[in-house]
Amino acid sequence: MTKSLENMLADIPKRFEASYIPEPNSGCWIWLGTIDKAGYGRFTIGRRGTHRTTGAHIISYILEHKTQPPSELDHKCRMRCCVNPDHLEPVTRYENIMRGNGFGAVNARKTHCVHGHEFTSKNTYVWKGRMRTCRTCNARRQKKRIN
Repeated sequence: MTKSLENMLADIPKRFEASYIPEPNSGCWIWLGTIDKAGYGRFTIGRRGTHRTTGAHIISYILEHKTQPPSELDHKCRMRCCVNPDHLEPVTRYENIMRGNGFGAVNARKTHCVHGHEFTSKNTYVWKGRMRTCRTCNARRQKKRIN
């Protein structure tokens, strides 16, 4: 390893630690550096021309565990700008999406249709392998169409 590369790698923990501030109530480490449009901290490694930008939470995980995360990292604290490695959990992409508040995750957590009918195995039709439809409501719609 060259001397400049050694210096650059040794510099990462110092630069990283200077870029967040601990929040005493939640235990979150709030990222003070660059934040992307989605709200995640960004950290740059390398010099101009050969640099690479990655998620600050990923760098935090690597510094703590000395290894690349095996999968996606979920912020258990729900704060995207948090870089506390204790608040990060490796999960599958599907699990990470389902823990969130996106359209698919919100609908997957619903237990009843918009008219109050429970989603049970008998009352639910799964359309195209992923979209649920209430059989009771569907039967009412079909009856109205015929009459």
